[in-house]
Amino acid sequence: MGRALSRRANTWETLAKVMPASKQGDFSATIAAFKKRQEKAASASLDADIDFEAYKKILGAKEVNAIKKEYEAFSYTDFESDKKAELAALQEALDQTVAAIYEQSANLTAAAAEASVELAELERTRTTLETTLSDVIRRNPELHAELEARIANEDWDTDSKPIDVNALRLEAIEKNWDASTLGTLDENAQKEFLDEIESLEQQSASSADAEVPEHIVNYISEWHSLLGRTEDFAGLRQFAAANTVTDADREITNERELWSAIDMATELCMFDRAKGLIEHAEALKASGDLVVDEAWRDAETKRMTTARHHQDYNSPVAPEDLEGKSAEELADLATEAAGRSDFYRASHYMYASRVKSGDINPDDKDLRSFSGFANHFHNVSMGMAQ
Repeated sequence: MGRALSRRANTWETLAKVMPASKQGDFSATIAAFKKRQEKAASASLDADIDFEAYKKILGAKEVNAIKKEYEAFSYTDFESDKKAELAALQEALDQTVAAIYEQSANLTAAAAEASVELAELERTRTTLETTLSDVIRRNPELHAELEARIANEDWDTDSKPIDVNALRLEAIEKNWDASTLGTLDENAQKEFLDEIESLEQQSASSADAEVPEHIVNYISEWHSLLGRTEDFAGLRQFAAANTVTDADREITNERELWSAIDMATELCMFDRAKGLIEHAEALKASGDLVVDEAWRDAETKRMTTARHHQDYNSPVAPEDLEGKSAEELADLATEAAGRSDFYRASHYMYASRVKSGDINPDDKDLRSFSGFANHFHNVSMGMAQ
């Protein structure tokens, strides 16, 4: 700045030399006034108080007092003080964030340790296609004990519950009862029907070839007429004849053959035959004549403990699996799937078998008919798999 002023002073001297004589006096006075102000500015201090009295002489008291009032009322920001408060708030927020991060890290570490233990247990007990029966028994000793107890009690049925025959009969009566024609179905009427059915069963059991009494024939005919059904006495006699334990059945002593016959009788709703076969099996066991089939027991145990681990359930049968097969072949596939406890696919094979044989009309939608009822549940089953 000193160099600039020095150069400017030289410029002023040069200008003074070329300035006309008539202007020299004014020019010199201007330079003197400027230098005076320059010296005053150089001696000013940032902390110096404002001389309002001097300004009053120049600008007038009214104007200066207004400026002074505004000046004194103005509040300057203390940036140093604000900076300290802001830094303290930022530091507090930072400390809270860091503490939360450390807490979350500790929680994640604990969760990872727990997950590691669970993963190790899952890997230890994982069931694969290579898992053997011995592996399952070793991992689940309580399951093995339960299965051994069930085998000892001849309890092979893992899915079906005990069948209440009278309850099923009563349910069938209630579904087909027409109150407008037959009146109210009270307890007395229910008992009367159940007694009649029991009487028919006893007669068929005592003599499968005996003729049905005429009053019973008339009674059944009346029922068929009321329900709009076609009579099939030949079929009834055939079913009654098959729903008994034969001499050939009593010759069976192998437990595998016995329980296969019991399961088949149950599926065909031949409950008298199934009950008689169970009594035959229990009598053989009590006398010690029951032939134990260890290979079959091992196979049944393995099926009950591992079959469900590897079966993809609820997958419909592919159309190509049904093409070109006869009703008998489809029925065999249904039996095979049921033997693997894959009852979903078994039901689809059986439905296709009945359609193939003509027992089911796939276009029938009347829920009062067998075809319509079967079609309804088949469509529901297909919808479940989508």
